[in-house]
Amino acid sequence: MGRGIRFIIRLPATYAECQRVIDAAVKAEQWHDIGRLAYTPPAKNRPGAYDRLWDSEVTRYEQRYRAVVVHSSAHDPRRLKRLERELAASKLELHQQAKALHNEVFFCLADAQAAAAKACAQRTVYHTLDVRTEPRPQYPRGRPKKDGSRSLKAMHYGLVASVREDQAVIERRRAQAGCFVLLTNVPNDGKGAYDATTTLSSYKEQPGIERNFGFLKDDAIVNAIFPKTPERIEVLGSILILALLIWRLIEHPMRAHLAATATTLPGWDNKPTQRPAGYMMMMKFKGIVVLRCNISMSPGVARGRCCQCPDFLRCYECMI
Repeated sequence: MGRGIRFIIRLPATYAECQRVIDAAVKAEQWHDIGRLAYTPPAKNRPGAYDRLWDSEVTRYEQRYRAVVVHSSAHDPRRLKRLERELAASKLELHQQAKALHNEVFFCLADAQAAAAKACAQRTVYHTLDVRTEPRPQYPRGRPKKDGSRSLKAMHYGLVASVREDQAVIERRRAQAGCFVLLTNVPNDGKGAYDATTTLSSYKEQPGIERNFGFLKDDAIVNAIFPKTPERIEVLGSILILALLIWRLIEHPMRAHLAATATTLPGWDNKPTQRPAGYMMMMKFKGIVVLRCNISMSPGVARGRCCQCPDFLRCYECMI
């Protein structure tokens, strides 16, 4: 990272430090609850994420950085699906071992108990085996006596195994599935400091900015423009960046005014919103036509007024 440049990025989960600091946060259980940071109120189909934070540090390339571990109630679906696959594979593995143990036969109780103790030591990450011995009497051939009793030929022993989930490990893995780490060089105290809540809020504002770059990848725009030289490509990029800047400048005063006055505007499908998008406003003004006419002005007449008509609208009618 460049010197003097402040950044807030997401630490990739492929780094060992990411998993280490997440494990430490889940184990510490000292979360700072901040609730929901979403601008829009929760709905039935979109209840909103409930966030908890834990501040720590990580080392990358011999440099210490601040790491904010975020636990969101909106668990990462991909991680949860992977966890469910791991749970199913773990359970199947021990079920196969339990089935193999059930088929074993021992001729003395001591051997059966030793085998049960050895089997109990076998486990996976998420499951363990509960093994107990059971007697399996052997009777000679033939029908039992009239009173129902049968003579015992030999006493053998077998094992009965059941699979038990390690709830503590599973709950810890589920908690880890909902975590990600924000890496930043912004201090948490002193001048220009951001606390953990401000750090997460600033990070969540990035998609709102980056979403405006989506039209740069739109086929309708990319395929319709054919710059032939690198200079023209560079100029086109500058024009698009300036357009995005104007786009954001249109959104900012509208949203600031609505927030200050506690009012709303009709958005898509006439639903009220306090965060209108630039594209939304452009579509609202799509039907407005601005006409500029080069009309001679008489001396002393105020700009915008015709020498013959009292207002611009009548002058436009006269021109027609």
